[in-house]
Amino acid sequence: MVTADRRRRSIPLPASAPTRVRREPGAASPNARVVGRDGRAIPRDSLERLERLDDAVFAALAGDPDALDAAAGLLHEASGAVDRRLLNETRQHYIRRARSRWRRAQGEPSQRLTLGFAAEEILNLLRD
Repeated sequence: MVTADRRRRSIPLPASAPTRVRREPGAASPNARVVGRDGRAIPRDSLERLERLDDAVFAALAGDPDALDAAAGLLHEASGAVDRRLLNETRQHYIRRARSRWRRAQGEPSQRLTLGFAAEEILNLLRD
C-alpha cells in the first residue's frame, strides 16, 4: 500500500512573486520566515490568507466558477486582515495574470468565453 506524504512542500516562487523566503541563520526549514520586498516579515496568518486567496484566484482564472465566488469572499476577508501595502502588491500580481489570461483568450477562440469571462470577472473583482 502506498501512502501520500501530506506535508507541505516548498514551491519555488516565480521571479515576479512579491515575497521571498529568508531563513534565519542556522534555522531549520520550519523556522523560515517570509518577507516582503521591503524586508519586513509577513505574519503567518496574513500569509495563510494570501495563500488561500492565491488558490481561489488562480482556480477562477482557470474557469472554476465556485473559485470565483470564493475569491470574492477571501478578498473581502483579506482586505480587513492583511497589510494594505502587501495586499496591493498581491492585487497587482493578480491583475497582470488576469490581463495575460485575457490576451491569451483573444487568440484562442475555443477558450475565449471561458477564459475571457474568468479574466474579466477577476479584473472587476480587483478594482478599487
